[in-house]
Formats: sequence, structure tokens, C-alpha cells
Amino acid sequence: CSCSSDRVSRALLELDTVIAQAESYRGDFLDSLSRIRLQYQSAQTDSMRWTFASRLYSSFNSYSTDSTLFYLARMKEHVSNPRHMMQTRMADMHVRMVRKNDIETLDEYHVLDTAWLLSDIDLRKSYLQTGISLYHHVDKLQLLPRKEKEVKETLQRLRRLYINLDPEGSYSQKIMAQYERDNGDVESAQQRLVRLYEKETLPHMKAKAAYNVAMLYSNEENQDDRILWLVKSACNDLYGAGRDYLSLYELALILYDKGKYHKANKYLELNL
Repeated sequence: CSCSSDRVSRALLELDTVIAQAESYRGDFLDSLSRIRLQYQSAQTDSMRWTFASRLYSSFNSYSTDSTLFYLARMKEHVSNPRHMMQTRMADMHVRMVRKNDIETLDEYHVLDTAWLLSDIDLRKSYLQTGISLYHHVDKLQLLPRKEKEVKETLQRLRRLYINLDPEGSYSQKIMAQYERDNGDVESAQQRLVRLYEKETLPHMKAKAAYNVAMLYSNEENQDDRILWLVKSACNDLYGAGRDYLSLYELALILYDKGKYHKANKYLELNL
């Protein structure tokens, strides 16, 4: 049985240890947000209030939908310059994507004022990332053949623009790994994502990279490797106190198939 191999057993024991400490990681995370909240409350200008509200919005994104919406509303209140306006509108688009309002969001994306993006590379990257996410969502919808072709072409164009803008960045590396996977070069995609995992420092980003590696190990002979990378992803999700993860759910499904019902139920309860 795959799940009885030594390395898998050790990995699952490590995950159980991290799970036992999850409340501590969550406490540290909430303490850090409390400090930012105090900075927000004591800020003297709209520009500073927007900055702290934006940090809280980003931090809560993987933890609490209600808090994410609350600080998005605060961002809208404190907009004081065109850059903040652009970032706030893109933050709003990401929330709408989660709510599946993709077509309406697409219309809004195309009326954004992009004339001055050339002078701000970080904002340009955010703009392209938002477009890539949006067109990726729309590409999953049932579309007329002509519209489907247009969506796919636009998605590829935005991805190429992003890679040209920031070829060594994490987001570009993920896109290039997707291209390698889709072209049948799974080994290169794995190596690229493993390097990305080792390079990342933030738990949430390491968790995403590890999850993407795990998804490449889809056949039965690589089941151990799939489990090991799902464990890495789950541990990092817990380190960062995220609650939007799939790793524990995927692990639970595998463990059910292996007859490990007690542990599978435990992971599903945590995931829920």
C-alpha cells in the first residue's frame, strides 16, 4: 500500500504535528493583522489609510471573505489618487471572479484607463495578472465557437505579455510550467515548479507551488510523490493560516482510496 511507505508515513506524521500547532500559527497570523489594523486606525491621511486597508484586504483574502469585503470597502472609501483607484478596481474584480460574475467583470476590465500603465511596472503586472485570471475564468464557460477562440487568443496574448515583462518572476514561471505541461514535457514543468517552491519564502506562495507540483504526479506509479507534495502544500497552508486550500481535501480522497478512513475524515473536517 502506497501510504505505508516510510517516506509517506513520515510526511503524514509531520503533517499531523503541524496540524496540532495550527492554532498557534493562526494566532500569530491574527496578531500580525491586529497590528496592521491599529496602524490603519491611527493613520492620518486617506493615502495611508488606503495602504493599510489594502494590506488587510490582501492578508484576509485567503482567510475570511467577510473581512476581505470589509477592507475592500475601506479601500474604496480612502482612494486618493489614480494608482489607488486602479488597484482598488482590480481588487474588486478579483472578488467578483470568486462570485462568478465573470462576464460583467470582463466588461469593466476593458474600460479601465490603462494609458499611464507604462510608467508603473508593478501596476502593469497587476493589470496583466487580473486579465489572465479573468480570461482563465471566462475560458471555462460555455461560449460560442467564435467567442471561445477570441477568449483563448486573448488569454495567450496576456500570458506572453506578462512573461516578457517579468520573465524570472514567480507568476511567469508558473505560466511557463503550464505551457510545458500542456506540450507534454511534464518533467520540465515539475523541475520548474520545484525550483519555484524552493525560491518562494511566503508560506501561501510555497503552498501554491507545492500543490501545482503535486497535480503533475497524477498517475498511480507516482502516488507517493503526489502525497508528499500535497503534504508540503498543506503544511505551508497551515503555517500561513490560509483557509482557501485544496491540499487536505486531495489528501483525504487519496487516503479514502487507501482505506485510511480515520485520517481521511480528520483532514476533511479540517478542510470544511
